[in-house]
Amino acid sequence: MLVLSRKENERIVIGGGIAITICSIDGGTVRLGIEAPPDVEIWREELSAARAASDCPRRHEKNSDLGRLCDAVAEMRHAQIEYFRTRSQSALRAAQSAERKVDRLLAELTKPTLFG
Repeated sequence: MLVLSRKENERIVIGGGIAITICSIDGGTVRLGIEAPPDVEIWREELSAARAASDCPRRHEKNSDLGRLCDAVAEMRHAQIEYFRTRSQSALRAAQSAERKVDRLLAELTKPTLFG
């Protein structure tokens, strides 16, 4: 793994038309801007399992929680692709809204229970 240090508003160019900009640093949170060709998928690591499930056929319909999560991830994926295609503010808002929905569902589904 290559480890680099960057300050706010500095960029890293990976190649293949991919660049990462450090948008802001606030305490322990770093906001990244990622520029990539429309055919390059970009996912947060914690969504990768849900994404993989959404790519599967509807074999999870019996599990309503997983089905809802798969649908939300698919909706988010579509909204993100639309934003990268158009770069419009309305598409950005739709993508952000879809991401918040996925975050809420993940928090709901991973909430600890009394019996583990």
